Amino acid sequence: MEAIGGRMQGKTMTSKSLARPSALVLLLPLLLGACGTSRPETATGLTIPAGFNACAILPPERAHAISGQAVAGITSTLEDERGRGALYCPYNAGTIERPQIIGLEVRPGLSAEVIAERMEAARPYLERLSKKRIAKVEGIGDEAYWVPGMQQLHCRKGRVQIIATVQAGAQPLDDAKRLVEDSFAAMEKAAAAEAQKKGKAGA
Repeated sequence: MEAIGGRMQGKTMTSKSLARPSALVLLLPLLLGACGTSRPETATGLTIPAGFNACAILPPERAHAISGQAVAGITSTLEDERGRGALYCPYNAGTIERPQIIGLEVRPGLSAEVIAERMEAARPYLERLSKKRIAKVEGIGDEAYWVPGMQQLHCRKGRVQIIATVQAGAQPLDDAKRLVEDSFAAMEKAAAAEAQKKGKAGA
């Protein structure tokens, strides 16, 4: 692991291929992706623009500022071989044994309806896993809820779902909200630029 923000004092260091702190923590978004039904719907609403990279929203310096301590990028043997996916950007502000994840995952859906079903289906599983009640979060996206036991903000807008995990720092929910808001803003800006480009081409 490569530490950001100074030496990781008291942290157990391993090679990058062994840097994933917890299979459950990092496979959870993939497991949740299987929840809910997936039926063909009309493709409408916000979408993930081509070339979007979650780490552009959450670079290591920002993860360090959020956590207030050194962070290390998380990788795996498979990612070392094939390259990291652009829609998932995780860091660890803890140790291998006791991870504190700062992460941003952006997930597409066939439609806003499919994304809504996915989030609703995930709620009981998340409450069992976190052993705490999920809290609705107002004023962000089309729908959002906070999972306090895992310190995760799940939010959807259009055909996009974002999961922001902040397990370190003084204001995890506020920091998670800013990550989500910045992600949506970047997507909307890219969509506007693309629409303007097409408009000029058709003029």
